[in-house]
Amino acid sequence: MGPAGSKPLSFQRVILTMEPGAKIGQVTGGWLNVVASTLHASPGEISRQVGVIGQKELRDARYTIPGDENSLFERDESAKARYQLGAKITWIQLNVHFQVGWSVPTIRTTGAMTVDWELFDTLAQKVVFTRTTDVGIEEETKGDSGIPGDMMLFRKSIRQLLAQPEFASFMRPDSAESGMEPPPPPSAPLAISGAPSATHLQLPADFPAAVESLLALEPGSGLGSAFLISGDGYALTAAHVVSGLKTVPARLQGGVVLQADVVRVDEASDVALIKLPGTSYSPLGLEPGSQASVGTDVYAMGNPAAKELIGSVTKGVVRGNREFAGRKFIQTDAAANPGSSGGPLLDKSGHVIGLISWKFAGPEYQGLAFAVPIREALARLNITMSPSP
Repeated sequence: MGPAGSKPLSFQRVILTMEPGAKIGQVTGGWLNVVASTLHASPGEISRQVGVIGQKELRDARYTIPGDENSLFERDESAKARYQLGAKITWIQLNVHFQVGWSVPTIRTTGAMTVDWELFDTLAQKVVFTRTTDVGIEEETKGDSGIPGDMMLFRKSIRQLLAQPEFASFMRPDSAESGMEPPPPPSAPLAISGAPSATHLQLPADFPAAVESLLALEPGSGLGSAFLISGDGYALTAAHVVSGLKTVPARLQGGVVLQADVVRVDEASDVALIKLPGTSYSPLGLEPGSQASVGTDVYAMGNPAAKELIGSVTKGVVRGNREFAGRKFIQTDAAANPGSSGGPLLDKSGHVIGLISWKFAGPEYQGLAFAVPIREALARLNITMSPSP
């Protein structure tokens, strides 16, 4: 793969599909080839070590893998990858012989492996590429410095897959998808023409109109929310939904999916700006004025937990205006769930007063959701808003 990397990819799982207890080889030792043990198939998911080998081979071949599981405290961002690679080992034969010498033992490993590879598209929800690899090994190592034979075979199998032109061609990125580094921090002011100044809704009666401004973001197998702030496709979301991405699939309420560009990200305040192609969208009006009044009714829109729940609405009140580590938040008891991150917090006139960011989770916590004030979000992204004509 070239310097631009590949389409976002994660290596998900490896399973062995042979019959339980089937003989796959043996371990022998000494000059007389005494059988020390017989190796049998144990179908099911293979150890995490095989997955680590798969991730390493993909990275070494310059495939784009969200996150970095080799970093001790890095967040696992693999769910943001649109494509997921999996492997089914349908055949393995492995014989290991230990020859004890005067100094260190010699280990001779022979074997073969057949792997069925599947590439799953999380957006289309189907397998979009399949391939079968057949490899063999005959290795001799001194002492215990070598890696186990099954690991050798699997490493050789994935290298064979990556060497196939059809796979590399399928995984080459579109121009907008090249690389996974986030956009640089906001610098120059960005002027956006938002909703007309006279735009206002009466909630809850006008929720059908308000929901038209809500987007469902589908970064890989995850789900997040966003909301339109301009007729030409600008939308706000939470930074943690799109961090590390240059594009993200955005589903409109009618079911149409568009690729949105990630324009600006401020991870410190958990806000981001994305841009959909085209025009004639229905944006929400913003209320970047004074801070939210404690006790007033508010409504949260989002896409909690599953695609079947896209466009959900919850009601609550403003519980307080808080500050943690220099960051301002609106506290509300309007319910927020996984998938609602990035959705709008609205007042009764349908104006956005905040962007849903996070919540305390656990049976002992109730009504502790937090939104970034819209004034703070615009300032951190260096956005200036003006009403459209």
